[in-house]
Amino acid sequence: MITVKEALQLPQLSSITVRSGHKGLYRRVRWSHAFEYDDVQHFLEGGELLLTSGQSWPKEKELEDKLLEGYLRYQISGILFATGRYLTECPPAALEFGEKYAIPVLEAPYHVPFVKITHAIHIEIMNRKIRKRELAAQLPIKLAKELGETTSRIKVCELLSEHLKCPVVITDSENKVLEQAVPNETSINLSKVLSPLIPIFQKGLSDCLLDDRPIETQVQVISEQTKTFVVPLQIEGDIWGALWILPSGKDLTEEQVPILEFAAALLIDQVLHNKETELKNRQLRLELLEFLIENPQEAPAIMEEKVQELGFLRGTNWLAGLILFDENKHGPQEREEMDKLLDECEQWIEDTAEVDGLCEIYENQFVLILSFSGDQIRIEGELKRLQNNINKSCPKSTPVLILGETKPRVSSLAESYREAKALVPIVLYKSQTEGPYFAGRFRRELLIYGGLSLDKAEQLRNLILPKELLTERGFIFYETLKCLASLEYNRESAAKAMHIHRNTLRYRIERIEELIGDSLSSTSCQFWIKVALDLESLSNQAVVNDRK
Repeated sequence: MITVKEALQLPQLSSITVRSGHKGLYRRVRWSHAFEYDDVQHFLEGGELLLTSGQSWPKEKELEDKLLEGYLRYQISGILFATGRYLTECPPAALEFGEKYAIPVLEAPYHVPFVKITHAIHIEIMNRKIRKRELAAQLPIKLAKELGETTSRIKVCELLSEHLKCPVVITDSENKVLEQAVPNETSINLSKVLSPLIPIFQKGLSDCLLDDRPIETQVQVISEQTKTFVVPLQIEGDIWGALWILPSGKDLTEEQVPILEFAAALLIDQVLHNKETELKNRQLRLELLEFLIENPQEAPAIMEEKVQELGFLRGTNWLAGLILFDENKHGPQEREEMDKLLDECEQWIEDTAEVDGLCEIYENQFVLILSFSGDQIRIEGELKRLQNNINKSCPKSTPVLILGETKPRVSSLAESYREAKALVPIVLYKSQTEGPYFAGRFRRELLIYGGLSLDKAEQLRNLILPKELLTERGFIFYETLKCLASLEYNRESAAKAMHIHRNTLRYRIERIEELIGDSLSSTSCQFWIKVALDLESLSNQAVVNDRK
């Protein structure tokens, strides 16, 4: 097969533009198919690149959504729209669909014949199949069968090492050893042997790039003296890694060369298959979040099924949360920064032994779902470590973790998510450096304020505090009141914190008490001031919404 990106590199497809779904360009195209009817999904098997002029593209949203859901179910490799007659541009719903599920949405001018596109793709697919069969035909029947049936890199290494009677290694694009196999009777220091060979291999790749020559994916001799060979593993023009045949003391025979090239082709197929599996998992993650966020009433019945499909470790505790950003921003401004944050969270989940789960973007929200076993205090400590990591990764966006309460069952995740969501406006205007924020520590605030709308919160605060304190002229008194409340009304500490004289503070307190109509020493007055300050983030959010 051929990936979407490789298909776009064919000369006949040079006029095609990728409009969305760039992350899915490594989806493999099993076949391409032109259609002009709205029930094409009934004739799909999966992996098709669909081509349409848009003549029968649904005009009603409900029918459009149903059509796209069918494409998702069959995991098509992409959709190509010919624009200029029936469509002036790719349908917005299709663009959103492609970006969300990493399914490339392509655009071609209407005058480009579909037959030209499909013919070029099909010829390339058939040529690759023929080449692979030709290689397999040159292998011993037993070895070809065993290699063809394996789905793991290490098994490929072991089969090659056993057949060639020498060490075999697979490295990644950074020349890190991923897999290795050494015959039982062989003693070798692989790191020592590889170290001087890697620079030679890298120089050969660099020379090709400098001279604008294609990188050969055939067997290359790295060291004539030690009889060391390498096959670059190239995917879509980029070097993914390499298959190394380390010192065997003899040249490869004509019969052995196709074995290595066949094995290299299988390894590339495995990489692409793993990438497609990742995309399928991401689809399941998005479906899980969709039920969690859009259909919380149905979520309990669906959670168990989706979690099982995703293969999460069944921890004894579950929680959901959000990653919130500075109130002046909607989140990271650059896609690169968003991806960096996702990578940081995924790496934390992978590195933390007691934790499994996901971090995903859904409707511009960064949502966390975590399953964990063990001590709650330890998990909170690990989440603080995650907070520190994401602060370092995205210092401009000042992200902060907001987490619902821990639940004993996966079916209660929707409840944990609702708690995190309710906590958002309460902590929105607090210090981002104090995170993460746990709903369990804000039970009182959630009970009192969790059900308040933003407008109601603003009304209640305005009933407690006189409007003079909330004007520009009253700003200095309002800040003084907040400082006093934070220091439990200790006047000496407040004067030092604000760098003012005690007499200045005394004057301000007298003025505040005048406006409030009560003494700041009164426990009742202090209680209501605490309520008003707790409501600040909610009422301020109402003001922000009004401005928008």
